[in-house]
Amino acid sequence: MSTDGGYVQIYRSLLDHHAFRNQAEAMAFAALILRASWRPSQLRYKGRSISLQRGQLAVSIRDLANDLDRDKAWIERLFARLKRETMISTVVETGITVVTICNYDEYQRFSDVRETVSETRAETAVRQARDSGETQNNEGNEGNTSEAKASSVAKRARSSSHPFPCPEGVDPIDWDALKANRQQKRAALSEGAHRQIMQKLDRWARDGWPPGPIVAHAAERGWTTVFETDQMKARPNATGNRHSTSGQHGSGFRDPVLSDLAYGVGS
Repeated sequence: MSTDGGYVQIYRSLLDHHAFRNQAEAMAFAALILRASWRPSQLRYKGRSISLQRGQLAVSIRDLANDLDRDKAWIERLFARLKRETMISTVVETGITVVTICNYDEYQRFSDVRETVSETRAETAVRQARDSGETQNNEGNEGNTSEAKASSVAKRARSSSHPFPCPEGVDPIDWDALKANRQQKRAALSEGAHRQIMQKLDRWARDGWPPGPIVAHAAERGWTTVFETDQMKARPNATGNRHSTSGQHGSGFRDPVLSDLAYGVGS
């Protein structure tokens, strides 16, 4: 179960996901993401040669339990729940479990840097600084306006080939839950519905409300779309304005600046 260099992205909202009964289970799932292969690879584990695809890892339930200081039954119960939530799938052969992290590409869309073995950390830092400078220059060319910042919410969605793509800054787990709500209530996953949601998120992002917590709240409430929350109605936003409440509803939730920010885990 060894891992190579590099980093992964993990959303802070993972700790509050409904699939986990406590933070220990959330961190166990994070450990699976950390161990998953970021590219097709071949490894030798317990005397066997195993081929892994991107987003897969080979584990022994007993070894994983020992590594996490848990009993084997605890891991088995967690795996059963993660499979019910379609967060992982597993194939077991002679005591070795190959785990596939569902939607791995959505989690790691931005961390897939394709670093070569010969690239040093210093070279990586230089490249990241250059990329950051290019991003800042692009934002400067756009006038650094709030509208330009808000347009980034839809940037990834517009470039995606998925019919109902996940907006940038939104936890894919929460987005999948929102789509599941729509399917359960027979609300179409159409371009028009997606456009309406994106327009709301763009408008609120211009007022300083990031999209991640808004979508997470809607998914948790079982809604088929996003609504302005009581917290958004009651508190002045980042631009000093208050939102209109006409025709919308919702309830308060945690600080909106926290949940949608991903962080890298250093190698």
